[in-house]
Amino acid sequence: MSFIRPVWIVLWVRTTAFLRREEGQTTAEYALVILAAAAIAVVLIAWARCASAGCTGRRDTSSHG
Repeated sequence: MSFIRPVWIVLWVRTTAFLRREEGQTTAEYALVILAAAAIAVVLIAWARCASAGCTGRRDTSSHG
């Protein structure tokens, strides 16, 4: 009976460690998704502002010459 207790303890510790690792990975994945969504939002807002202001993406070099 003394052998069975340590086996259950080892299984319990390994299972909880695995589940904690999975929870941490899921949290990191959600954080990356939120960061990607924020980056896309920033690009879309910049594009919309530029489109409404008539930006062409080219520099105006006529005033320098």
